[in-house]
Amino acid sequence: MNPFEFHAAARYPASAAEASLGLSGREAYWCYAELFAALIGQHGARKVYRGDAVGFAIGDGDWDAVWINRFPSFAVLRAISADPRYAEMHMHREAGLAHQHAILTRPESVA
Repeated sequence: MNPFEFHAAARYPASAAEASLGLSGREAYWCYAELFAALIGQHGARKVYRGDAVGFAIGDGDWDAVWINRFPSFAVLRAISADPRYAEMHMHREAGLAHQHAILTRPESVA
């Protein structure tokens, strides 16, 4: 599970073509998210859920959105991170995110 906090305005390097587009941090991150979802699909992983954070039933925080992916294994996640296409799309992630947690979980066995 990944909770996110976005920059108000995307923070692309001045030399990036996207710097002149006036994107919000959320828009920049979702550019990355669409590319990443397609990439993980090629590795047998999938997007499970993505949506805006609208409130907290317990606790509080500054999260703007959450995203949950399912990977066949941690080795697949490492392979995706090493894929050269990941490096190309990562600029959008950095431009959009102010803060993120990446929480890795293991499904619980249900008897």
